[in-house]
Amino acid sequence: MMDMTAPICEDGLNSPEMVDFMKSPLKFDLYIMERGLVPCFYGVAHAVGSPPVVGLVTLGAYHYIHWNDGNPDNPAYTPWWIHPYSDHLSFWQRHYSSYVWLYSNLVLSNVVLPKHETIQKNYFAHPNVKVFITQGGLQSFNEATYYGVPLIGIPFMGDQHYNGEKFVAAETGYRLQFRHVTKDTVLKAIRTVLEDPRYRENMKKLSAVYREHQAQSMPKAIWWIEYVLRHKGAPHLRSGAMDLSWYQLLLLDVVAFVLAVAATTTLALYSLARYLTSLILNAKKHKTE
Repeated sequence: MMDMTAPICEDGLNSPEMVDFMKSPLKFDLYIMERGLVPCFYGVAHAVGSPPVVGLVTLGAYHYIHWNDGNPDNPAYTPWWIHPYSDHLSFWQRHYSSYVWLYSNLVLSNVVLPKHETIQKNYFAHPNVKVFITQGGLQSFNEATYYGVPLIGIPFMGDQHYNGEKFVAAETGYRLQFRHVTKDTVLKAIRTVLEDPRYRENMKKLSAVYREHQAQSMPKAIWWIEYVLRHKGAPHLRSGAMDLSWYQLLLLDVVAFVLAVAATTTLALYSLARYLTSLILNAKKHKTE
């Protein structure tokens, strides 16, 4: 995924439309941008008057986005969405997830709006749709969940592996690796999902939970955009974590202090024990003499 960022930045920032836009004398009250993949477009905000920025993420958010915004982000149970892990990680998965978390935050250093396509929604709503074969993208995952349709995922890239792991863990879908796709494996996957009632039952339960959220995305997005404009960037919502150094955010200074106190106390007790032992042995030696 990181190999994609440079071409996206170069093509986007060097396009004639973007060059003309940044040279334009127009200034704006608000800057809305996609934050999912590359950070290079933040600079465009300064070219249009440095207005407040509203970021939307149509995939899972990168670790460095959470870091920059001061959002809670623990790699022990929130792996990066490009990895095929669920929220229950093994030791080695947590080890790798922590490494990636540190790398993406230290080196690479919202409003999430789901997107729906009317044509695809019409298919999901049809009563004869019993299973949905998908690459595992977030929007397709959301739509299938809303309509209670079990999934067969064939992930290729990005968040698709992570989403596939999520619906496999929830027993709402079946995952196939593309390199293993044959007529027989696809038929096996379809029969498994159709003939095992757990998949539809679990998806119906998940759909009921999903439908509890009745707020519509568009009115909610408009309200928050207008809210940011009314309150001039809404600085009162800014997380205090954004003012902390990386070692303060990770509590490394506190850990270092506690370890230093513990080490000093241990050394003092050890020295005291040696001193008292020496006194006792000397006292015994003098008595013997």
